[in-house]
Amino acid sequence: MRASLLCVATLAASRAHAAEKTEKTCEEPPVEPWPTCGDWCASRDPSTKCAIDQAVHECAANDYFCTTTCGLWNASVVQARDPDVEASLSCDAFVRMAGYALGAEVCADDCLLAEIKPNRYPAPLGFGLMCAPGTCDPAAQSRYAGTEKARSEGLAVLLCPCNWFGADCPDDWVRVERIVGKEVHGDLQRIVLGVEEADAWRKIVGSHRPGGVVRVQTRSASTWGARPVEQPYALAAVGEVGEIELLSSPPDARYHATVTEAARRVRALPVGPVVGEPLFINPSIAGFFNREYAYLMDVLAEEQPRDVLIVATGAGLAGARSAIDALLREGKHRVHLYYGLRDARDLPYRDELAAWGDVR
Repeated sequence: MRASLLCVATLAASRAHAAEKTEKTCEEPPVEPWPTCGDWCASRDPSTKCAIDQAVHECAANDYFCTTTCGLWNASVVQARDPDVEASLSCDAFVRMAGYALGAEVCADDCLLAEIKPNRYPAPLGFGLMCAPGTCDPAAQSRYAGTEKARSEGLAVLLCPCNWFGADCPDDWVRVERIVGKEVHGDLQRIVLGVEEADAWRKIVGSHRPGGVVRVQTRSASTWGARPVEQPYALAAVGEVGEIELLSSPPDARYHATVTEAARRVRALPVGPVVGEPLFINPSIAGFFNREYAYLMDVLAEEQPRDVLIVATGAGLAGARSAIDALLREGKHRVHLYYGLRDARDLPYRDELAAWGDVR
């Protein structure tokens, strides 16, 4: 039997769906459109569906992005119009990118990393993620509580705890005490962060999946309310207790300065104790998944392929390394790595790659 092959680069199998032609014996009744969202939502079940009022927020011209629920409409619009109420957004809605705060606008292009631009994440309304006007700050943040941002500017208070990209909840922060090691490989930096307590380290790596991401954060004086700016990194290795290994590429100068501030600071820190503004790291989240949002190891357990193909470039080798380590521990698959970078002399993880097999 021919061995199956799974490509981690997309982790998504293309499925062809055959369309069957059927004869209609009677005319189907027209589908009634959802009622336009409004103040009436305040007295309805939160799951009641309604159509976005485009006089309030423009949405892409399709049912998916122009259909919402009364619960989200109340949280995003109705509460924001009440001067005695602070609009709030649950962590679940934040993770689903479902909120559309009344006072928010679509984030400027230089506010969004390539991984979260509208062509990949058009939510919530079809045009991309939403920010506080004129800034790269998310439209929902916990620090807006008790301020004019939530009382009169129509932004939302993010309900904590919430460990997700862009969240400013400090509940899961673990302080980075030192830079344990740093190697330079051309434009790439192999960086090992150190945390003091074993329990804190386990908190970071305890739920890690291959391809999982940690967020390194530092408070910034250049943002409103000293917002913590963050840089997401694929966790490269779960090694010695107390150590977190990352692979950093140079920040793209086309992004807004606040988007790359954390990355620039991490790359500039010397080996030794972290001095100045504290540096924090959050527990690993997400991981390699496919179009059905099934994670790599779960897919492999179900499909049982003999061969796994991993494709990576640049700093993407960090997530690939995490996956390879997990796969080799299982010992059930033949792993094929295809990795590209500008200059082979700058190859990181040379010793590890040699241990995995031939390096070419």
